[in-house]
Amino acid sequence: MAGVSVVKIKADDDGIRLNRWFLREYPSLSLGRLQKLLRTKQI
Repeated sequence: MAGVSVVKIKADDDGIRLNRWFLREYPSLSLGRLQKLLRTKQI
C-alpha cells in the first residue's frame, strides 16, 4: 500500500469493529501489519 487514500464508510458498516472492517475491506492486510499501522498512527 502506497500513498494516501480516502475511503467512505457505508452505513451498513456502522458498529463494526475497526480491525474487522479493515480485514474485510483489505484481505491481504495481515493483523500484525494493521496493528503496526495503528500503533504508528498511520491510520
